[in-house]
Amino acid sequence: MNGRLAMLLMVWACLTGRLAVADRATGAAPRTGSPTWGLADFLPVHTPSMQPGPVRARRERTGVTRPLFLLGADQRSRTWLAANRERLQNVQAVGLVVEVADRAAFETLTALAGELSLVPVPGAVLAAHFSLRHYPVLITPAGISP
Repeated sequence: MNGRLAMLLMVWACLTGRLAVADRATGAAPRTGSPTWGLADFLPVHTPSMQPGPVRARRERTGVTRPLFLLGADQRSRTWLAANRERLQNVQAVGLVVEVADRAAFETLTALAGELSLVPVPGAVLAAHFSLRHYPVLITPAGISP
């Protein structure tokens, strides 16, 4: 699936409630009256223009209205998520997982995220817009921070 199309479908599915994740215990898809997509429809996610690494903090008007963070399923991202979970919850940030190979890796992240929302989505467009090459990163209306 084309990266931009996948990103648009994922955002649309999240906003309309049509993203359904199978029951963790049974693996069964949820039953609904409207068409849904499962997590497997959006995996794997790969963002060739980004990789785990250091992020330089920048104060700038980003144009986002709600804080968001980009991360992968790598060890650096998992450590960052665990260390920053409370801060991310306090600002009600939404997580975009820009690099994840499979469902097991995504579920590891969701377990670490607690109540934070995570969405698997290619990050090339955001990386280009914000001049980012590395993740994990937090993007707020006031700037970009590691």
